[in-house]
Amino acid sequence: MLRRRTYRIQFFMVIATLAMAIAACSPKVYPSGLEGNLFGYQKNFQREQLKRKFEATRNNMKMARQKRKAMRPLKAQARAEEKMRKQLYAEHIAKQEPHVQMRMKQNLKETEKKYPSKNTLRKKLLFWKKNSCPNGFR
Repeated sequence: MLRRRTYRIQFFMVIATLAMAIAACSPKVYPSGLEGNLFGYQKNFQREQLKRKFEATRNNMKMARQKRKAMRPLKAQARAEEKMRKQLYAEHIAKQEPHVQMRMKQNLKETEKKYPSKNTLRKKLLFWKKNSCPNGFR
């Protein structure tokens, strides 16, 4: 009885060893790409690597495009709100007396000069040109 059990265990061990040897030598379904790079025999390794890099870049660009597309309505709404705010401010200035209007406009100019980062490049260039030339635009 004991001998039969040891034969069964030995038979099981032989089968397990053969199965592991066959599995280790067989080609992998999903190679990682690292094995061929280490030993230098995997064909087209660099091409595959570049292909994966290109796919990743293309996916990143696609995600950035989708993000920009999703943000468009929010940016348009922010622009509309800013436009409305400026319009209301201009109407408020127009309702004031002339000397108050002058003072408010002067304050607005000083604020724009003090915080120029909110201005676009075009606005900054126009402001620079206006203030650098003695008679305004040339």
